[in-house]
Amino acid sequence: MRKITLFALAAALSMSVSAQDFITKALNDDGEPTFDWSKASGFVPILVSESVSEVLNADLKMDMRPNDTNVHLWVWSETYVGCDDNGGMNSFGELEDHFAMTVSNKGWSGLGIIKDGDTDFSFIDDTYVLHFGIKGHPVQSQAIGLGSIAFALGETAIYSGDPPVLVKNIGTWPDDGEWYYVDLPIKDLKKLGNELFSSTQGGATAYHDNFFWLLSGGTQGNEVHLDNVFLYKDSTLQPSLQKGDVNRDGSVNVSDVTALINMILGSIQKDEEVADVNEDTQVNVSDVTALINIILGSNA
Repeated sequence: MRKITLFALAAALSMSVSAQDFITKALNDDGEPTFDWSKASGFVPILVSESVSEVLNADLKMDMRPNDTNVHLWVWSETYVGCDDNGGMNSFGELEDHFAMTVSNKGWSGLGIIKDGDTDFSFIDDTYVLHFGIKGHPVQSQAIGLGSIAFALGETAIYSGDPPVLVKNIGTWPDDGEWYYVDLPIKDLKKLGNELFSSTQGGATAYHDNFFWLLSGGTQGNEVHLDNVFLYKDSTLQPSLQKGDVNRDGSVNVSDVTALINMILGSIQKDEEVADVNEDTQVNVSDVTALINIILGSNA
């Protein structure tokens, strides 16, 4: 089994979004899903049911569903086993299975989904949202990771890394046996870490580590119930520009220096909105210096 790379998150990190902003009841009183499909497009399915797959396939941006060919779900050293409670109605009101696992007797747990080779995820900008359904007992917290950033949901502390570090908890769901949607904007997820896709693992354009991963603590019998995990582009969100992101790929690195120099030389069209790094209303070599300082961390 492939070992999952875990990213430690300090407890001091803060997040401005409230749990009530992104955790909502999945089904209304009539048993109908409350998810608003009208604002969603550009789907990236991860763990989805057959009926939801049909919807997502109509506007597929990238397929991250495990397929045993080039996208794999790896359980870390058999730390999860199948859960018997894997039937009934899922978070979209369909009689379909959901993702249900139980922590085994190893004293820890972890699983991840990874795609073979280098993968370009640079299209995942601040207009994207991570969606999934969750239910069960929130006293059993879950730590969920997308790329290089993790967050926890539930009522108890959960740790990752070696040595273990507390994962930032951003909320919980009611302990009533019902499904709840989590719709977490990427722009809010980024507040928990420096990079969504760590440069040490190839960055956003050539990422080669776990795309989606999960920890459920080390207590044997802890259950995880997730349903219809996917990313979608939200038409109500606007992309935000990161200072120094000259090529607009979501990261600030040496490729932005190359793009800026090419703009100054006239090799490519000048993008005034991002090229004027030092904000002096001119685009010239001083912007290159300012950009290099940003990359080196001397002028954040």
